[in-house]
Amino acid sequence: MEEAILQRHPGRTAATQHRNKRGKPIDGIFTTSGVTVQAGGYYNFDEFFSCDHRGLWIDINLEKSLGGYKPQKTPYKPRKLTMLDTTAVRRYLQLVHKGYEEYSIPSRLASLHHQLQLNEGTMTATMDNYQVTDVSIVTSAGYTDTQRGPAILIMNQFASIGKGQFILSSPQMEHFGIEVDDRSSKVGGKQRLSAPDGWVIPMEIVNGLP
Repeated sequence: MEEAILQRHPGRTAATQHRNKRGKPIDGIFTTSGVTVQAGGYYNFDEFFSCDHRGLWIDINLEKSLGGYKPQKTPYKPRKLTMLDTTAVRRYLQLVHKGYEEYSIPSRLASLHHQLQLNEGTMTATMDNYQVTDVSIVTSAGYTDTQRGPAILIMNQFASIGKGQFILSSPQMEHFGIEVDDRSSKVGGKQRLSAPDGWVIPMEIVNGLP
């Protein structure tokens, strides 16, 4: 922000309050750098109204200020959730839990779990009218790379479709505080899983699917 009158008349100050004996203004009109000020100044005391302050005025280019000319936008970078900020993590988890309650995720998961028990540990996965039947719910282990080096994963209640392939549920992982960013790095995503304790697992995207 810039003081429009002093910016146009540097060094030519005047008291804007009648009891001010130092000759320095205490009032001003502030504008952004995109506003073109063509003229500006001070009225005499009591010139148009009875007051112990001077009236201030500026003349601006309305076309440039209100239309026809657009100043360059300042890019906004949204703040990212950091695992080191416990307050932010707590707030994030509160919002996640609120979303779970709003969409009845716990009851839907309980219904799914009950259905799995009835089906003796198998399920049917449906995606866009395409079904994968007899999907087993298993506890499995796997090897992965992290930012800290190789690690062994123990995964409970995961859907296995055989040949070392699994169906991972983003809501299930997010419920336990894992940040899931499955957007490709080519479009600004992080393409990774981030655990609350700081472990980061990179994610591969093949044929558009993570």
